[in-house]
Amino acid sequence: MIPLTERYLAAALRSNPDAQRADVERELRSSLADAVEDRVAAGEERVSAEKAVLEGLGEPTRLAAGYTGRPLYLIGPDVFLVYRHILAMLVGVIVPIVAVLLTAVELAGGAGYLDGRTAGIGGAFSTGVHLAFWVTLTFVFLERAEVAREARTEIVAATGRWPSTGFRLSSPAASA
Repeated sequence: MIPLTERYLAAALRSNPDAQRADVERELRSSLADAVEDRVAAGEERVSAEKAVLEGLGEPTRLAAGYTGRPLYLIGPDVFLVYRHILAMLVGVIVPIVAVLLTAVELAGGAGYLDGRTAGIGGAFSTGVHLAFWVTLTFVFLERAEVAREARTEIVAATGRWPSTGFRLSSPAASA
C-alpha cells in the first residue's frame, strides 16, 4: 500500500511541468516531513499527524496550481464582470435580431409560419452558442496573456480602477 504522503505528492506533482517537478517535490517533501515531525514531537501519532498535515495543505491540484502559477478558473475575477456584461449585452441584442431576420427570410421565401419560426429559433440558438464561445475565448486570452495582464495593470495604475461595466448607482447629473 502506498503511504498517504506519496499519494498526495503524486497527485500534486502530476500537473507540474517536468522542469519544475523535481524542485517542487523536494520542497514539498521537506515541508511535509518537517510538519509531520513537529506534530509527532508534540505527542501526536505519526499516522494522524501525517493526515492532519495533508488535510491542512488542501486539495493537491490547488496546491500544484499555486506552485506553477496557473489559475484554476477559466475567467478570473479581474475580468469576469466585464465578460458577463459584454456577453449579456451581445446575446440580448444579436440573438433576437437573428431570430427575427431568419424568420422573415424564411417567410419571404414562401415557407410556412412554423418552418419560419423553426429556422429563426434554430439560427438564434446557433448564434447564441457562437457568441458565447467566441466571447469566452477572447476573455480567456485576456485573462491568460501576459500582454493583456500588463495592459490591465497599466489601466488600473492610471485610473485607480478596472474599466467599469457602465453601471452607475446614480445618474451623472445627480452626482454633479
